[in-house]
Amino acid sequence: MVDSEPTPPPKRAGGRRPGDTSTRELILAAAVEVFAEKGYEGASLRAITSRAGVDVALVSHFFGGKQGLFEEAVMNKASSNIRMVIDAPAGSDPAKALLELYFSMWENPDTALTIRALFRVALESDEMLTRLQGIISQNLSAGLQAFAEHQAEAGNTVTVHEPDQFELNTQLLAAHLLGVGLSRYVLQVPLIAEIPREQLIERLAPIVEGYLGSP
Repeated sequence: MVDSEPTPPPKRAGGRRPGDTSTRELILAAAVEVFAEKGYEGASLRAITSRAGVDVALVSHFFGGKQGLFEEAVMNKASSNIRMVIDAPAGSDPAKALLELYFSMWENPDTALTIRALFRVALESDEMLTRLQGIISQNLSAGLQAFAEHQAEAGNTVTVHEPDQFELNTQLLAAHLLGVGLSRYVLQVPLIAEIPREQLIERLAPIVEGYLGSP
């Protein structure tokens, strides 16, 4: 009697990856790229999962759908990135330090795609623009408060505005940062996109100083 050869294990259809933790991270990484390229409306789940090399059904399994995927891949990560940037260290020139960190966030490969995705989607929807403004304003408010405390600890006197004025300054600074970021990196308005970063910071620093308070 001749022994039959062992039956080979079945191949995974389409080369798809199993639904484990690494697959989840692959989907998140692909989602950020596609949202940054196409916005929310233009990003299809099939395009995202095709780039990740996984089955489209895994989006529902891990995130519940497109909105849940966007929240985790873009909104949550972007909010964390913005908090990191706005927590600028107190220094001899805090306005320039804040601007350096802000532009680094746009240009650093570890954060750029997330920020571009968030800002691109904000252009599509009033609701998303409002959410983005809220994220920036909320974190800026905390950052400016921390800045004043750090300066006080260093022996520097900082103008402390009345609560209403402080809130207005926070929102105005958020609007400036939002507008410059969109103009330079998303809309690519010619002169704003082309000016060297160092020169842009020099031009913007006096405006930011006015919002931070005068030492």
